Amino acid sequence: MSERVYADMRAEAARALALGGAVVADAVFDRPELAAAIEQVARDAGAPFAGFWLAAGREDMARRIVARRGDPSDATTAVLDRQMQRGVAPEGWRQLDATQDRAEIAAQALALLPRT
Repeated sequence: MSERVYADMRAEAARALALGGAVVADAVFDRPELAAAIEQVARDAGAPFAGFWLAAGREDMARRIVARRGDPSDATTAVLDRQMQRGVAPEGWRQLDATQDRAEIAAQALALLPRT
């Protein structure tokens, strides 16, 4: 199911880029091949790409997962632990401190986006 979700995300991103739109692909990307595939979508479209890795400690992330209500994510603390075992920032992606206020994270990401 996970592979299908990532494939669907890539297809939707490609369609939006083909129409001249911008894309935010929000997913874990905890495997190098997943990161490389979404980067390739941008390259294929001739679009700039900026990868961001939101980092926080395990306890901060676990607290957020437990507090979710009505969220479509299938994340549990067990899923988190598996992701943390293999999840490192993809090469070339910028790491942002996810413990900051959402507005601050967004401002930092926007400041790092390539200008077109």
